[in-house]
Amino acid sequence: MRAKRIQADLLITSKERYAFSMPLWEDGDLSGKTFGDPMNPNNETVNRYRMPEWVRIIRVRSGFRALSELDLLLKLPPVFQQYDIIFAHGFGSMYAMLLRCKYVPYDAGLIRYLPFSEDRLLPYRGQGVYVLAAYRLLKRSYENAPIILFTNPDTLRIFRKAKLKVRFVPFAIPCDKYLPKPRRGAYKNYGVVFFMPSRHHWKEKGTDRVINAFSRFAKHNPDSLLVMVDWGTDIEKSKERIRELAIPSRNIRFVQPMPKKDLIDMYNEADVVLDQFTLGSWGTATPEAMACEKPVIMYYDSEVINECFGSLPPILNARETDEIYQRMEECRDPETRRNNGAASRAWVKKTHDPSLVVDIHMATAKEVLQKT
Repeated sequence: MRAKRIQADLLITSKERYAFSMPLWEDGDLSGKTFGDPMNPNNETVNRYRMPEWVRIIRVRSGFRALSELDLLLKLPPVFQQYDIIFAHGFGSMYAMLLRCKYVPYDAGLIRYLPFSEDRLLPYRGQGVYVLAAYRLLKRSYENAPIILFTNPDTLRIFRKAKLKVRFVPFAIPCDKYLPKPRRGAYKNYGVVFFMPSRHHWKEKGTDRVINAFSRFAKHNPDSLLVMVDWGTDIEKSKERIRELAIPSRNIRFVQPMPKKDLIDMYNEADVVLDQFTLGSWGTATPEAMACEKPVIMYYDSEVINECFGSLPPILNARETDEIYQRMEECRDPETRRNNGAASRAWVKKTHDPSLVVDIHMATAKEVLQKT
């Protein structure tokens, strides 16, 4: 937005609960160790780094979640009053509703966890009294919103069932940042290198299906490698499955969650990227890898993808174990990988351009402000 001379700030707190919420995770020149546990980051260490002037940090006092949220709610009114409209991610829409601000929820999959249906996904951090109450307020903030921007096409079905007014907006993928780069040779002694950056959450990501498929692939391709990230609620289940299938240790490698600068290098070290296989659409990993000219194997629901984007991507679509295995076999051919990678980057340039994302935000803001 600022590149288009639009006055906009990014508001975060001094106690972000996920490292992925920190601007330094996206654009900082820091190692993953700086953040500590990404699901419980070391805010004090990161807060010592100087941020751009458009990143505003709201200082909250307590480390106890309910008290810190109350402290934040008390400090937000004079901050929110400085803006014409709030694009609210996560709990931000709850605060904006309670403070009677003009706001638009930005949903990157949160709707899957809100109590709009009986088969919703469970929150990552348990279902304590506070979490259940907050999710009910979040549900109400969605119902009261004039419109919701959503990024994940598979959630379109949930929004429609809930009868909420929505507008699709793709993830912004700057292709001058996510781009093919020379390999550093970390895995030069291997044949085909697969990388799965998704967390180990079998119900959401289908990690178990990838492990099952790769077990079969590795038997016929002993020089292959599957690199997985060592995080997620089912990480121990995944490691146990690897042991049960007797996948040789030389064919599996775990890496720690990494900031984006390192993730870009990791995409480029791999031959093929695998994302998720149950929900039917993608987060940021798939278009980031595609922008790096990598073939991506994942499952997407062609109906909702086509409705949201107006075209289908050159993703190697697969859902079940046998399909994933067949796609892995296809990717043994270097020419197939090169052709798919080039088509993938071209598609992301067309559909995920940051300028397009800004235009959708601004059109939405004008619409909301004109009606109120």
